Amino acid sequence: MLQKRVSRFSQYLCFLRDKFNSVSRVQSITAKTLIILAENDEVIPRENSDALIAEFPSDQLVTKVIQGTNHNTIGLSPTYFELIGGFDEQLTKSFSQR
Repeated sequence: MLQKRVSRFSQYLCFLRDKFNSVSRVQSITAKTLIILAENDEVIPRENSDALIAEFPSDQLVTKVIQGTNHNTIGLSPTYFELIGGFDEQLTKSFSQR
């Protein structure tokens, strides 16, 4: 019985590895970028987020941490939508000034 459980669990291990190598894609991103982090993200380790942030030129990136949120609650925060809306508004203004 234990062997069956271990075998079943091992089938899912491949999904637990980081297959989203976002860091390798940063070079191809030229647009102003907003990264919003949950303060207590239990799914994406902060080290991974920090590594991604470090790859961007500082003038291209806006980074915000929403306090008191985790991976599953960040999208429920009013701050989340305020940040996205404000960022979008800034981009719209900068494009209209060109």
